Amino acid sequence: MKKILLAVMLFSILFFSCSKRNVISEAEQISTLKSLSEKKIKEVYWTDQIESGRLQENISKIPGIASDLRVSPIMVLISQNQNTPIYPVYSDFGSLDISSLPENILSIVENFSKAIISGEDADGFMVKSNLFNLAFFYEDMRGSGRLNFTDYLIGEPFGSGDEYEVPVRLYSSSSKTDIRLFLVQENGAWKIDQIQFK
Repeated sequence: MKKILLAVMLFSILFFSCSKRNVISEAEQISTLKSLSEKKIKEVYWTDQIESGRLQENISKIPGIASDLRVSPIMVLISQNQNTPIYPVYSDFGSLDISSLPENILSIVENFSKAIISGEDADGFMVKSNLFNLAFFYEDMRGSGRLNFTDYLIGEPFGSGDEYEVPVRLYSSSSKTDIRLFLVQENGAWKIDQIQFK
């Protein structure tokens, strides 16, 4: 009986060991997804890269944009295709693009604004017949307590040729005042004809 039991055990060990080898050899023959993809990659003929230099191009720095600014891809595209400068815009004031303003008119507006801030005489910038507009401006500013201006900002002008309307924002330590200067030519020189403010 011991011999029979021993024979059965030996036979079952041999049977199971052989069957496992068959299972393993069958599993090795079945292709996995990884082996299939590796086989396909080896069989594919790869062409040379098109524009391989672009893949190695450093785009971390964009000309004209500070490196510490975070920009979106659309902003990068716009910056590369933009031929004209971009100016800031205040929603309650307008654009700061003064590129269309002639140099002599810009000089008058700047010097007038500096004269208002420093309290100097600004009569020479006004049309002689409309000098009262400057007096009304000073009186209204004194009445509202807004005459202590410290800085100014010039906005995008309107008009061309014979007349210009130039927005100016005057700043004080506690507030801001928006005015519009209307300039016309008087005896061949540009002068301020009218001052409007909000």
